[in-house]
Amino acid sequence: MLLVCAACQSQLPGPSRPVMPTTAFMTMWNTYQRCLSRHDLGEMMSDVDHLSVWAGETAAPPSLGLRRMHPRVYAPPVRTAADPKAMLADCTLRAAHLAKDQRLLAIAEDLYKRVTEGLSHERYAYYVGEAKAGLHDVRQAQISAP
Repeated sequence: MLLVCAACQSQLPGPSRPVMPTTAFMTMWNTYQRCLSRHDLGEMMSDVDHLSVWAGETAAPPSLGLRRMHPRVYAPPVRTAADPKAMLADCTLRAAHLAKDQRLLAIAEDLYKRVTEGLSHERYAYYVGEAKAGLHDVRQAQISAP
């Protein structure tokens, strides 16, 4: 009997599944936070590229040579409570608004289209609606531009 009890205690319970390190999520979160605080369009486009990888999207071709060349690092997918696609949409919209404010209308149009064409209209209705409104504003500005 003593031998059976000793054997039971020698097996310490381990985790039932691997524990994911928080560094992957924090890297994504920090990129998103930087995007929200930036005022340089080129840096924001870099953040959009990085968030695209996290969201499982393929990066779009560079817009008018605005993006810096950097090696692509493909991180493993992250399972989190935060929605990487929503974070990507939010960052992309912010970059589009900045491009529109700077009168870079072709870049703004490209960014708005990425949101309207790349996201489910039902699940991401807010972001798609914002992108459609921005796209309408850009097209109106292109028509009225001399």
